[in-house]
Amino acid sequence: MKILLVDDESIVLRGISTIIKKSGRDWEIVAECLSGEEALSAIDFYCPDVVISDIRMYGVSGIELAEKIREKHSDTLVILLTGYAEFSYAQQAVKLNVFDYLLKPTPYKDILECLSRAEAYIKEKRHKKLQEAALSTQLSENKAVLREKFLHDLMKGLLPVSVDVPEKIKEYQIDFSRFIILNLCHVSAKKPPGNDCRDKSLLDCSLDIFREIFSEVQNMVVITESLQNFAAVLETVPIKDDWKEKVRKMATTVSDMLREKLGVKCHIGISETRNDAEEMFDCYNQSVYALET
Repeated sequence: MKILLVDDESIVLRGISTIIKKSGRDWEIVAECLSGEEALSAIDFYCPDVVISDIRMYGVSGIELAEKIREKHSDTLVILLTGYAEFSYAQQAVKLNVFDYLLKPTPYKDILECLSRAEAYIKEKRHKKLQEAALSTQLSENKAVLREKFLHDLMKGLLPVSVDVPEKIKEYQIDFSRFIILNLCHVSAKKPPGNDCRDKSLLDCSLDIFREIFSEVQNMVVITESLQNFAAVLETVPIKDDWKEKVRKMATTVSDMLREKLGVKCHIGISETRNDAEEMFDCYNQSVYALET
C-alpha cells in the first residue's frame, strides 16, 4: 500500500513517517510533503492508495486537497489530521467522502489501526472489482455462446415454434441488413480425419486464416458445425466495389492459403444475399447446396 504524507510541520511528518516505517507492515511512504501545493503534484505522480494530511495548512488546506483528490483520484483514500478546535471545520469534509479523521496529537497505535482499516478496505474494493470484471466477462462469453447457438438453430431450422424469432434477433443484436452465408469444409490432404486433437488444431488454424482474410468484414459471425466444417454469416454492406467478386476472391485466397500452409483441401459454398435474418434458413441451405455441388 502506497502512502503519501502531508503536513506543514516537518516534525509531525517525521513522527508519522517513523511510526509507519517501524510498523513492519508492507506499506511504502512514496512522498512526504510540506504543503498542499507540493502534495498535488506528488499525488499526480505517485498515485498513492492513501493520503494522510493535516487539515489546516497555509495555501491549499486539507479540505481543498481532499476535494482535488476526489476529482482526479477517486480511488485514493484521504485521512485528515485535526485538532479538537478544528473538528467542526473537519465536518465539511464529510461530503468529500474522507475515509477517517485522526485527532491531534495522534497516538501511534491509532495511526496504525486506521491504516490497517484502510488497507483492508482497499483490498476488499479491489477484490470486488476483480469479481465484477470476471462476472462481466463470463456474461459476455455466455451471451456470445447463446448468440451463436441461436444463429445455428435459426440457420438449420431447429428453433422451437415457441421461440419469438424477431425478439431474439433484437436481444442478440443480430443486425445484418444484407448478408450472405459461406459454408466451408476442409479435409487434410495428407491424413484422413479421425485424430480429434489434430483435427481441432487444424480447425483453429483454418478459422484464424479465414478471419484474417475476411477481417474487413466488420459484422461477421462464425459458427462451428464440426471439426471439418464451419459456416460464416457475413454483412455485405461494408464491402465496397462488386461484393460478389470480392467475396469470391477472398474465399479463393482462404482455400489457397489452407492448401499451401496446412496441406488442406478446402471447398466453400456461397449463398445469394438476403436482407432479413429470418431468411437465414433458406440462405444456409443455399450455401450447403453450393458446397455439395
